[in-house]
Amino acid sequence: MMKFSNIYIFGDSLSLCSHLKIDRRWVEILKLKIKNKNEKIKVILRGINGITTTEALKKINFKIKSKSIVLIFFGTNDSVYYKSMRGKPRTDIELFKKNYISIIKKIKKSGKNCKILLINGHKFYRRRLEGNDQTHNKSYLKYKKKINYIAKITNSEIINTYTQFLNYKPKMYCMKLPDGLHQNIFGSKKYSEIIFKKISKSI
Repeated sequence: MMKFSNIYIFGDSLSLCSHLKIDRRWVEILKLKIKNKNEKIKVILRGINGITTTEALKKINFKIKSKSIVLIFFGTNDSVYYKSMRGKPRTDIELFKKNYISIIKKIKKSGKNCKILLINGHKFYRRRLEGNDQTHNKSYLKYKKKINYIAKITNSEIINTYTQFLNYKPKMYCMKLPDGLHQNIFGSKKYSEIIFKKISKSI
């Protein structure tokens, strides 16, 4: 089995967790777990709060080194239906697929022998109706399904956080309302555990 020397994480606020203290953020917890196993591994986080895949293609540097594990975590912002958008999502589902595939292609072109894993999020505690008169949870299911499909057609892997978090009620792992979306301390810790378990054999 190939061993990797770098880990890159691309995403939005669900990766950055800037609402939590630094040592409570799942990427930082993951770094410690990785360091304890292999201190030579470098973990690089590149993300922007509130970003969609369309914006990510314009604003995030997707260049990586060869023999890297790459974690990609987008979709939550793409699937939002603002009232002001008159029933349309921030990113149309087909454009979302096109964008995600473009991101993966950029990564593969940049770094050879990389392992790409797509994180498919979690069910939200937020229940309010959005611009399409549906909850964000219902809207996001379509995008989660598309992420699973993208993984298949790009020979990527899924880190199925969504299914694993179904073992808990959303209020256990999400920030309190009115947020109800981002991970709380428990949710952040669980993300680090799930992801470390998935990649630990490769480092």
